[in-house]
Amino acid sequence: MDPVGKKPPLSVFIAEDEYPARELLVRYIMARPELRLAGMAEDGDQAFQIIQESNFDILFMDIDLPGRSGIQVLESLNRPTYVIFTTADSKFAVQAFDLGAVDYLLKPFTSERFDLAVDRALKFKHSENTEKTNVSENTEQFLSFSENSVRYRIEYKDILYFTSNNKRTIIHTFRKDYETSKLLKDILETLPVQKFLRIHKQHVVNLQFVSHIHYTAGGAYLVYLKDEEETPLPVGRTFASELRKRLGL
Repeated sequence: MDPVGKKPPLSVFIAEDEYPARELLVRYIMARPELRLAGMAEDGDQAFQIIQESNFDILFMDIDLPGRSGIQVLESLNRPTYVIFTTADSKFAVQAFDLGAVDYLLKPFTSERFDLAVDRALKFKHSENTEKTNVSENTEQFLSFSENSVRYRIEYKDILYFTSNNKRTIIHTFRKDYETSKLLKDILETLPVQKFLRIHKQHVVNLQFVSHIHYTAGGAYLVYLKDEEETPLPVGRTFASELRKRLGL
Protein backbone atom coordinates (compact mmCIF):
# COMPACT_ATOMS: atom_id res chain seq x y z
CA MET A 1 0.00 0.00 0.00
CA ASP A 2 1.26 3.46 -0.87
CA PRO A 3 2.03 5.81 2.03
CA VAL A 4 -0.73 8.33 2.71
CA GLY A 5 -0.45 11.29 0.34
CA LYS A 6 2.15 9.65 -1.89
CA LYS A 7 1.04 9.19 -5.48
CA PRO A 8 2.07 6.07 -7.40
CA PRO A 9 4.56 6.67 -10.23
CA LEU A 10 3.29 7.17 -13.76
CA SER A 11 3.78 4.24 -16.12
CA VAL A 12 6.07 4.95 -19.09
CA PHE A 13 6.47 3.14 -22.40
CA ILE A 14 9.42 3.48 -24.80
CA ALA A 15 9.16 2.84 -28.55
CA GLU A 16 12.72 3.16 -29.88
CA ASP A 17 14.68 0.98 -32.32
CA GLU A 18 18.14 2.46 -31.64
CA TYR A 19 19.90 0.85 -28.67
CA PRO A 20 21.89 3.95 -27.52
CA ALA A 21 18.77 6.15 -27.56
CA ARG A 22 16.77 3.47 -25.78
CA GLU A 23 19.36 3.12 -23.03
CA LEU A 24 19.56 6.90 -22.64
CA LEU A 25 15.80 7.12 -22.14
CA VAL A 26 15.92 4.28 -19.61
CA ARG A 27 18.62 6.08 -17.62
CA TYR A 28 16.74 9.38 -17.64
CA ILE A 29 13.47 7.70 -16.66
CA MET A 30 15.09 5.84 -13.79
CA ALA A 31 16.35 9.17 -12.44
CA ARG A 32 12.79 10.47 -12.09
CA PRO A 33 10.96 8.96 -9.07
CA GLU A 34 7.60 10.05 -10.53
CA LEU A 35 8.10 7.65 -13.45
CA ARG A 36 8.09 3.86 -13.76
CA LEU A 37 9.29 2.13 -16.93
CA ALA A 38 6.49 -0.31 -17.79
CA GLY A 39 7.27 -1.46 -21.33
CA MET A 40 9.39 -1.16 -24.46
CA ALA A 41 9.21 -1.94 -28.16
CA GLU A 42 11.71 -1.73 -31.02
CA ASP A 43 9.30 -1.30 -33.94
CA GLY A 44 6.05 0.51 -34.62
CA ASP A 45 3.84 -2.55 -35.13
CA GLN A 46 4.89 -4.06 -31.81
CA ALA A 47 4.50 -0.71 -30.08
CA PHE A 48 0.96 -0.25 -31.41
CA GLN A 49 -0.09 -3.73 -30.26
CA ILE A 50 1.31 -3.29 -26.75
CA ILE A 51 -0.09 0.23 -26.30
CA GLN A 52 -3.56 -0.86 -27.42
CA GLU A 53 -3.59 -3.70 -24.88
CA SER A 54 -2.20 -1.73 -21.92
CA ASN A 55 -2.63 1.62 -20.22
CA PHE A 56 0.46 3.82 -20.10
CA ASP A 57 0.55 7.36 -18.77
CA ILE A 58 3.39 8.63 -20.99
CA LEU A 59 4.81 7.34 -24.28
CA PHE A 60 8.30 8.13 -25.55
CA MET A 61 8.00 7.45 -29.27
CA ASP A 62 10.67 7.57 -31.94
CA ILE A 63 9.16 8.85 -35.18
CA ASP A 64 11.37 6.84 -37.56
CA LEU A 65 10.45 3.34 -36.37
CA PRO A 66 10.56 0.15 -38.46
CA GLY A 67 7.08 -0.92 -39.54
CA ARG A 68 4.62 1.79 -38.52
CA SER A 69 6.22 5.14 -37.90
CA GLY A 70 5.67 6.87 -34.57
CA ILE A 71 3.27 9.24 -36.32
CA GLN A 72 1.27 6.31 -37.71
CA VAL A 73 1.14 4.66 -34.29
CA LEU A 74 -0.28 7.80 -32.71
CA GLU A 75 -2.79 8.27 -35.54
CA SER A 76 -4.00 4.68 -35.06
CA LEU A 77 -4.58 4.84 -31.30
CA ASN A 78 -8.25 4.72 -30.31
CA ARG A 79 -7.73 6.61 -27.05
CA PRO A 80 -5.78 9.76 -26.23
CA THR A 81 -2.48 9.55 -24.38
CA TYR A 82 0.52 11.72 -23.56
CA VAL A 83 3.19 11.28 -26.23
CA ILE A 84 6.69 12.74 -26.30
CA PHE A 85 8.25 12.18 -29.71
CA THR A 86 11.97 11.56 -30.12
CA THR A 87 13.74 11.88 -33.46
CA ALA A 88 16.90 13.02 -35.20
CA ASP A 89 14.92 14.97 -37.81
CA SER A 90 13.03 18.16 -36.91
CA LYS A 91 10.89 18.18 -40.07
CA PHE A 92 8.10 16.24 -38.34
CA ALA A 93 7.75 18.67 -35.44
CA VAL A 94 4.68 20.49 -36.75
CA GLN A 95 2.88 17.26 -37.61
CA ALA A 96 3.70 15.83 -34.19
CA PHE A 97 2.20 18.80 -32.36
CA ASP A 98 -0.82 18.79 -34.68
CA LEU A 99 -1.48 15.24 -33.46
CA GLY A 100 -1.44 16.45 -29.87
CA ALA A 101 2.08 15.44 -28.82
CA VAL A 102 3.12 16.88 -25.46
CA ASP A 103 6.66 17.59 -26.60
CA TYR A 104 9.28 16.83 -29.26
CA LEU A 105 12.84 15.81 -28.31
CA LEU A 106 15.48 16.25 -30.98
CA LYS A 107 18.31 13.72 -30.71
CA PRO A 108 20.73 13.89 -29.05
CA PHE A 109 18.88 15.47 -26.13
CA THR A 110 20.20 16.27 -22.68
CA SER A 111 18.78 15.21 -19.33
CA GLU A 112 17.71 18.83 -18.80
CA ARG A 113 15.70 18.82 -22.02
CA PHE A 114 14.23 15.43 -21.10
CA ASP A 115 13.20 16.77 -17.69
CA LEU A 116 11.50 19.75 -19.32
CA ALA A 117 9.42 17.42 -21.50
CA VAL A 118 8.50 15.24 -18.52
CA ASP A 119 7.54 18.26 -16.43
CA ARG A 120 5.25 19.40 -19.22
CA ALA A 121 3.59 15.98 -19.39
CA LEU A 122 3.17 15.91 -15.61
CA LYS A 123 1.56 19.34 -15.71
CA PHE A 124 -0.94 18.21 -18.35
CA LYS A 125 -1.65 15.04 -16.39
CA HIS A 126 -2.31 17.04 -13.24
CA SER A 127 -4.67 19.35 -15.13
CA GLU A 128 -6.55 16.36 -16.53
CA ASN A 129 -6.98 14.81 -13.07
CA THR A 130 -8.23 18.13 -11.73
CA GLU A 131 -10.78 18.37 -14.55
CA LYS A 132 -12.05 14.83 -13.88
CA THR A 133 -12.52 15.65 -10.20
CA ASN A 134 -14.40 18.83 -11.05
CA VAL A 135 -16.63 17.04 -13.54
CA SER A 136 -17.48 14.31 -11.03
CA GLU A 137 -18.49 17.01 -8.55
CA ASN A 138 -20.53 18.84 -11.21
CA THR A 139 -18.63 22.07 -10.56
CA GLU A 140 -16.77 22.37 -13.86
CA GLN A 141 -18.24 24.97 -16.21
CA PHE A 142 -15.49 24.79 -18.80
CA LEU A 143 -14.25 22.54 -21.55
CA SER A 144 -10.48 22.32 -21.08
CA PHE A 145 -7.97 20.90 -23.53
CA SER A 146 -4.39 21.37 -24.69
CA GLU A 147 -3.34 21.94 -28.27
CA ASN A 148 0.15 22.77 -29.52
CA SER A 149 1.32 23.32 -25.93
CA VAL A 150 -1.47 25.88 -25.36
CA ARG A 151 -4.11 25.26 -22.68
CA TYR A 152 -7.67 26.29 -23.58
CA ARG A 153 -10.68 26.78 -21.27
CA ILE A 154 -13.95 27.42 -23.09
CA GLU A 155 -17.11 28.05 -21.11
CA TYR A 156 -19.92 25.62 -21.91
CA LYS A 157 -22.34 28.51 -22.31
CA ASP A 158 -20.27 29.77 -25.27
CA ILE A 159 -20.23 26.48 -27.18
CA LEU A 160 -22.81 26.07 -29.94
CA TYR A 161 -21.90 22.59 -31.17
CA PHE A 162 -19.07 20.17 -31.94
CA THR A 163 -18.14 18.61 -35.27
CA SER A 164 -16.08 15.46 -35.75
CA ASN A 165 -13.48 16.00 -38.47
CA ASN A 166 -11.61 12.76 -39.14
CA LYS A 167 -9.58 12.19 -35.96
CA ARG A 168 -9.98 15.76 -34.73
CA THR A 169 -12.88 17.77 -33.36
CA ILE A 170 -13.97 21.31 -34.19
CA ILE A 171 -15.51 23.31 -31.34
CA HIS A 172 -17.90 25.96 -32.66
CA THR A 173 -18.48 28.99 -30.43
CA PHE A 174 -20.15 32.35 -31.03
CA ARG A 175 -16.77 34.08 -31.46
CA LYS A 176 -14.60 31.55 -33.30
CA ASP A 177 -13.93 27.89 -33.97
CA TYR A 178 -11.30 25.83 -32.16
CA GLU A 179 -9.78 22.56 -33.27
CA THR A 180 -8.46 19.80 -31.04
CA SER A 181 -6.89 16.37 -31.55
CA LYS A 182 -9.36 14.94 -29.02
CA LEU A 183 -11.96 12.61 -30.51
CA LEU A 184 -15.59 13.69 -30.33
CA LYS A 185 -16.60 10.57 -28.38
CA ASP A 186 -13.95 11.33 -25.73
CA ILE A 187 -15.07 14.95 -25.42
CA LEU A 188 -18.70 13.84 -25.12
CA GLU A 189 -17.82 11.73 -22.06
CA THR A 190 -16.69 14.88 -20.21
CA LEU A 191 -19.66 17.10 -21.11
CA PRO A 192 -22.63 17.66 -18.76
CA VAL A 193 -25.40 15.45 -20.11
CA GLN A 194 -28.09 17.97 -19.23
CA LYS A 195 -26.56 20.53 -21.60
CA PHE A 196 -25.24 18.57 -24.58
CA LEU A 197 -26.60 15.81 -26.79
CA ARG A 198 -25.20 13.83 -29.69
CA ILE A 199 -27.53 14.27 -32.66
CA HIS A 200 -25.39 12.74 -35.40
CA LYS A 201 -22.24 10.66 -35.66
CA GLN A 202 -20.45 13.91 -36.54
CA HIS A 203 -22.26 16.41 -34.30
CA VAL A 204 -22.91 17.14 -30.64
CA VAL A 205 -25.12 20.14 -29.95
CA ASN A 206 -25.67 22.48 -27.00
CA LEU A 207 -29.40 22.03 -26.40
CA GLN A 208 -29.96 25.59 -25.18
CA PHE A 209 -29.08 26.87 -28.66
CA VAL A 210 -31.50 24.66 -30.61
CA SER A 211 -34.12 26.88 -32.23
CA HIS A 212 -36.33 24.31 -33.92
CA ILE A 213 -36.40 20.99 -35.76
CA HIS A 214 -37.41 20.64 -39.39
CA TYR A 215 -38.65 17.37 -40.88
CA THR A 216 -37.67 17.19 -44.56
CA ALA A 217 -39.62 15.57 -47.37
CA GLY A 218 -37.01 12.83 -47.62
CA GLY A 219 -37.69 11.67 -44.07
CA ALA A 220 -34.64 13.29 -42.49
CA TYR A 221 -34.43 15.80 -39.66
CA LEU A 222 -32.54 19.07 -39.42
CA VAL A 223 -32.02 21.18 -36.31
CA TYR A 224 -31.53 24.94 -36.58
CA LEU A 225 -29.45 26.84 -34.08
CA LYS A 226 -29.98 30.23 -32.46
CA ASP A 227 -26.94 31.89 -34.02
CA GLU A 228 -26.75 34.62 -36.66
CA GLU A 229 -26.53 32.10 -39.50
CA GLU A 230 -29.32 29.90 -38.08
CA THR A 231 -26.93 27.01 -38.68
CA PRO A 232 -28.68 23.81 -39.83
CA LEU A 233 -27.32 20.48 -38.61
CA PRO A 234 -28.38 17.00 -39.74
CA VAL A 235 -29.94 14.66 -37.20
CA GLY A 236 -29.16 10.95 -37.46
CA ARG A 237 -32.21 8.70 -37.44
CA THR A 238 -30.98 6.83 -34.35
CA PHE A 239 -30.64 10.12 -32.45
CA ALA A 240 -33.90 11.79 -33.50
CA SER A 241 -36.14 10.22 -30.84
CA GLU A 242 -33.92 11.24 -27.94
CA LEU A 243 -33.59 14.76 -29.34
CA ARG A 244 -37.37 15.20 -29.55
CA LYS A 245 -37.71 13.83 -26.02
CA ARG A 246 -35.09 16.20 -24.62
CA LEU A 247 -36.74 19.17 -26.32
CA GLY A 248 -40.24 18.12 -25.27
CA LEU A 249 -41.46 17.70 -28.86
